[in-house]
Amino acid sequence: MNRQLIIDKLNTFLQTSDFQDYCVNGLQVEGTSTVCRAVTGVSASRRLFEEAVTRGAQLVVVHHGLFWKGGPHPFHLTGIMMERIRTLLCNGINLAVYHLPLDAHPEIGNNAMLLKTLGMERTEPFDVGFISRLKTPLQPGDLQKRLDALLPDPCRMYGDTAGTIASIAVVSGGGASLLEKAGRLGIDAFITGEPSEPSVRSAEEWGVCFLSTGHYNSERFGPIALAEAIRSMFGIPCDFVDVPNAV
Repeated sequence: MNRQLIIDKLNTFLQTSDFQDYCVNGLQVEGTSTVCRAVTGVSASRRLFEEAVTRGAQLVVVHHGLFWKGGPHPFHLTGIMMERIRTLLCNGINLAVYHLPLDAHPEIGNNAMLLKTLGMERTEPFDVGFISRLKTPLQPGDLQKRLDALLPDPCRMYGDTAGTIASIAVVSGGGASLLEKAGRLGIDAFITGEPSEPSVRSAEEWGVCFLSTGHYNSERFGPIALAEAIRSMFGIPCDFVDVPNAV
């Protein structure tokens, strides 16, 4: 399959033009023009790239790429960045990145897929995530157990752990700054990847049950679904490569 056809179709499918992001979405590192096999992952790393080499992949698609606004200047290819780039270039591997577009996508995005895996419906958007209004309310401990059953590592729960949960807002990754917005909307529970230091007390004071899954764990769902989408859209083998990270 031609690389550029794949990238163009993924850019359209994930609606990259709709986002003002912290990174370049789409192709970040160019490799061979023909792609016979692909892998997806959460975050760019040498370990992920070496696994792509082992599997004979010509395309790696991740949520967290190599180059970010405000990050190290891209012309200083030294240290671990040099080693990562070397692994890609020496093996002709393309690197494509979809950050906010893969958080927000209503079909295969991190937040949509987390709710779907929990067996919950998306009822309205919430930033790059979604709100689910539950037909059958849950107790906080039951929601925590359901999350723990889906995740490689236990989640942490803060704030109001006694009230009944009839509404849940989900924003994967580092979404702690949206806790106040959830509280102002009267949302009962807020799920994100990682808390900020003030979020524990804020959750108590807003009366919100705050559940932290770990940044990486909250963003596995999109890349897993994206691998299936790539197989279906392009007819090439594509697997999700897990590089576990409890943080």
